[in-house]
Amino acid sequence: MHVSAAASEVSQETDAVMDEFRSASVPGFRKGKVPVAVIQKRFQREIADTIGKRAAARLFGEALSEREMERAGPARFTAIDFSDDSGLTFTVEFDLMPSFEVPDFKAFAPKWGATDDSGRKDKLSDYLLE
Repeated sequence: MHVSAAASEVSQETDAVMDEFRSASVPGFRKGKVPVAVIQKRFQREIADTIGKRAAARLFGEALSEREMERAGPARFTAIDFSDDSGLTFTVEFDLMPSFEVPDFKAFAPKWGATDDSGRKDKLSDYLLE
């Protein structure tokens, strides 16, 4: 499945990741007092990777819900590409949960009655005890 989203759709993840990176330790600045421009320049790749992974997971879940699909097993995200200009694009591979209809189980009920197996059990017990 190939998914793409505009940068505005991943703004929630962008804000959360930037808040996390604001507390980063950068030489020459007190912890938590680093200017946003310095953080963006120094951690550009890490920020983009983190935003891409988080947003991809959320958008993948939304895409499955919209299509009423259910996955079986883990998803494999490949080619996650995020930039502020073009937004987010990614490809995800996953296995679908098979859909099948369970037949009426009452049609498969045994047609014979219950039998008494106590005599058979006694013979087996006697044989094993010998």
